[in-house]
Amino acid sequence: MVRKAAAEIGVSVALLRALRDSGDYEVRSAPACSRGFHEADLENFIGRIKSIALMPPLNAKSEVCLTIGTALHELRHSLEAQVHLMHSVLTRDIRLIGSSSTTVADLQIPDIEFRSECEGKMPLWYRETSTSRAIGKQLGCRQEWVLGLVKYGHLEEKQTPIGMRITQKSAEEFANAFISLAAVATANDTSARSLVSTCQSHGIFMLTIEKNHINASFVRREDAQLVVEHGQLNDQRKLGGVRSQAERTEESDGGKAVIQLHSDGPPLMPSYAKQDRSPCPNTLSWKSASDEMECSRDGISLLIAQGLLAQRQTSLGSRITKRSLTQFKRKFISMAELSRIEATKPRKLRRLCVDNNIPVITVRSRLCNHSFIRRKDRDSVLNALAISRTAL
Repeated sequence: MVRKAAAEIGVSVALLRALRDSGDYEVRSAPACSRGFHEADLENFIGRIKSIALMPPLNAKSEVCLTIGTALHELRHSLEAQVHLMHSVLTRDIRLIGSSSTTVADLQIPDIEFRSECEGKMPLWYRETSTSRAIGKQLGCRQEWVLGLVKYGHLEEKQTPIGMRITQKSAEEFANAFISLAAVATANDTSARSLVSTCQSHGIFMLTIEKNHINASFVRREDAQLVVEHGQLNDQRKLGGVRSQAERTEESDGGKAVIQLHSDGPPLMPSYAKQDRSPCPNTLSWKSASDEMECSRDGISLLIAQGLLAQRQTSLGSRITKRSLTQFKRKFISMAELSRIEATKPRKLRRLCVDNNIPVITVRSRLCNHSFIRRKDRDSVLNALAISRTAL
């Protein structure tokens, strides 16, 4: 009954019990000696929260909001902070904006009010550290490159009750000192590879991190504008060289190309630009393969080690063959894709597979686990899922 009550509200069992102990969850119908949750008290609590959400503020559309479920997930490491959040919602210290959904977890609250009320309730180690994924978003690079920066000592790790995390202080110091060439290339509509060659030709210092056969390059922030200027000059010289070559070639035919170059039409395109320059068209990069399979690069390497995928060495390095990827997708389907289609969690599908003796291929990497099932077992999993939903 406790789990069912917590699921109806959209909170954890521990949080529901803490709300009852703090008095925010009023117990009227259940006996005093009972530790259970009466349906009348549960409906009263849900109705109490939803009645507050019926009065949205006038500027609700212009505010950045998040759901109560998302806010509780951010505070998952501190039960005290979760209780404080629900107490602030019930006392209207944090406004409820409402939602089209019928569950309490989908009700929205202003993000700025949530930060100001609950940020100080989190433990100090949580506020001073962050995950590698969050640091990657802050630095504008991949999670693998963040782990490489930690490995070479450019970012600082700290042991916390939930594992190793990266300190915010070291991330801010690194972000103030360096910027990734990928971010510079995106902002200036060019490629990171051309900027790397520009730095090498002009002797500009680069910090290069190699992780999983991919290099990430960073430059000092004071050198970023210099890199862009040198790159633009190189592009202009290349374009000028192409035009000069086209003029010399076409002058023998009557000077038609010179007239075309000085007209309002587009410049001549080099011949190599119209050709397929792929060194091996039957292969995919590791990033493309991981995106298509919804699997990390570590998971791809483990699938190769198990013989489920094949790689080939090309002039661009190791790449995944399209044939092996197509054969794998014909035979298997990922739990992530199936859970997204059925609007459930991959962990629940894995539990159903174990209970019904359905074979599961699990690839365990250092970052996360990836599970796959055979496509012919998909109907069995869906039937088990439908039966579990009916039982609830």
